[in-house]
Amino acid sequence: MVKTLLQIAKLLNLQYILHGSLQHIDDDIKINVRLIEGITGLNKWSKQYAGALDSVFTLQQSVANDVCNEINIMFNIVLVTPKIHQMTTSQEAYDYCMQGRDLTRRIIGEGVLFTAISLFEKALAIDKQFAKCWSALAKAKA
Repeated sequence: MVKTLLQIAKLLNLQYILHGSLQHIDDDIKINVRLIEGITGLNKWSKQYAGALDSVFTLQQSVANDVCNEINIMFNIVLVTPKIHQMTTSQEAYDYCMQGRDLTRRIIGEGVLFTAISLFEKALAIDKQFAKCWSALAKAKA
């Protein structure tokens, strides 16, 4: 049974929920982020981000900065904004690696692991310095 955000908030006794969604159409990305009151379901804060696919890492840092800043203001606490570690500068390499990681997590089916290894190798052909992808490839081949 699928639960709504309010049902989850009640079940976990949450005062607030940070909810986000991402839309990807062609080379455009839209990210929506909301801070929702757990009891009422009302938005306390929301913001939309838009950009090109090749700026996803910059958008990711903007979301982290804004969420931390808003939480700092709303709750009078000090959160240190996380520095988003950019694993690669290539969106294409990143996509191949993430697809490969997804396949290695559900290693059921004929040829799934072979396909994952192929995706890791495609990513590394684009960016040979992509350390996380090298690590994922090594695990897949182990």
